[in-house]
Amino acid sequence: MRIKKILIVDDEKPIYSYLEKKLTKLGYTALTAEDGEEAVGKALLTL
Repeated sequence: MRIKKILIVDDEKPIYSYLEKKLTKLGYTALTAEDGEEAVGKALLTL
């Protein structure tokens, strides 16, 4: 089975931490980034 990954991008830690916890409980691997540059870097590393 393929791992489901979601990239959360938000500059407010409480928001992306909350989403990360909820999505992990639903079976997703949640990656977080605080800005667009970090998000692009993480996306390129996981493709």
